Amino acid sequence: DAKSLRGGTLLLTPLRGIDGEVYAIAQGNVVVGGLSAEGRSGSKVEVNTPTAGRVPNGATLEREIKTDFNQRDEITLNLRKPSFTTAKNIAREINNTFGPNVAVAINKARID
Repeated sequence: DAKSLRGGTLLLTPLRGIDGEVYAIAQGNVVVGGLSAEGRSGSKVEVNTPTAGRVPNGATLEREIKTDFNQRDEITLNLRKPSFTTAKNIAREINNTFGPNVAVAINKARID
């Protein structure tokens, strides 16, 4: 049993949907947000979960995921790096392209 995934690498792995079909493959370095340390006396400190991690930009899509995206009347954009300036600029450019009041910056992270 692993005590930590720190320094680990995810080997090439298929990512399957509930239907059993492969939709993406993933591989890469594992980023761990937790840590664990033990002293000689048996004391132990653990922050978050060192046995869970992420593989940033680690997946490559293999097939299209069916969606009704192009048939929707509205969408919501969520910014990965929230910024009032960026949200306002995106809403302005959408409105310049598609007409007034099409997009509204709700807050620093969300544009409707």
